[in-house]
Amino acid sequence: YIRDTMRPQLTSFGLNMDSGQLTLTFSKPIKISSLLPTQIVLQSTNGSTVGVSYHLTGGSTASSDAAVIALNLASDDIKAIKTANLAKAISNTFLALTNTTAQDTAFLPNAVIAIASTAALQATSYTADTTRPQVASFSISLSSPLQLVLTFNEPMNP
Repeated sequence: YIRDTMRPQLTSFGLNMDSGQLTLTFSKPIKISSLLPTQIVLQSTNGSTVGVSYHLTGGSTASSDAAVIALNLASDDIKAIKTANLAKAISNTFLALTNTTAQDTAFLPNAVIAIASTAALQATSYTADTTRPQVASFSISLSSPLQLVLTFNEPMNP
């Protein structure tokens, strides 16, 4: 028996802001039950100046143990990313993660290699949010001053 000591590495990622899906590609299969989205940070740069950054608060996946994992971002995370003006194009979409983000499928699991915020990985694919916002609700006040309040299904720029 020769123990597998090779640690998995995130080799690329793609972000689809229209569907809210983050696709992670690792160098070897990841045990899906070990994936901790809260250890992932999206940021606008990869240098010593981090710029805008956001720690994910959750997410879900229907993926099984594999090298490519599709993570559905939590709706609160999608809203926060859009509000922060983060991940607007491939040129300002970077990812950092800790070594506790995931483990491989080895008998004695190996932790993923961390990616520091100062060496963040740039997205290799990016899809912009092209779905038009919709009015989710509205209210009107006829007392002085007149007021119309519109609530949309996603953040809006004022």
